[in-house]
Amino acid sequence: MLWLRDKPAALLSVSPKSTVPVLQFEKGEVLEQSLDIMFWALRQNDPGQWLKSSSLQNAEQIIRQNDEDFKYYLDRYKYADCYPEYSKLDYRQQAEQFLLTLKNA
Repeated sequence: MLWLRDKPAALLSVSPKSTVPVLQFEKGEVLEQSLDIMFWALRQNDPGQWLKSSSLQNAEQIIRQNDEDFKYYLDRYKYADCYPEYSKLDYRQQAEQFLLTLKNA
């Protein structure tokens, strides 16, 4: 069985943080953030004109909240034993705040 901690050597050589996704270009440049990869892909081909959308700034803010705040609390909720500073319920309630934001958007 392959575990998340069992990172392939090729991934570690490109990205010591070993986060996924990772995009490596032929000349060696590496993008390690999902949002950076999404924007790179849209700059290559944007048939829906998303990059020109007036709601792009709002969408980018929601994505960043998801990737930063929500993921932070979600990970602590899932692995509460590793983060005993607060209870599992506290972490869940913090993560729920982001979900409520989406619901009310």
